[in-house]
Amino acid sequence: ISVGYYRYPREEAAQVALQTVRDWIRNSEKARNMQSIIFTVYTEDKEVYQKFFPKYFCGDLRETAPHKFSLESPHITL
Repeated sequence: ISVGYYRYPREEAAQVALQTVRDWIRNSEKARNMQSIIFTVYTEDKEVYQKFFPKYFCGDLRETAPHKFSLESPHITL
């Protein structure tokens, strides 16, 4: 989702990406075999992802998914 040149809104782009990955984890058999999912984002986007990450990856998904959750720089790892 291009937030640079095409100027897609950063907050909306982060939420689209996080929602899409969350839905895939919940609905895909292949997700059970994943050990990590890495969001590689620019420094200026990291805070936006950190802001919305708990909205999409907390509660029931975080407790049942066999994934590592991390908001470490420079990647946001799920």
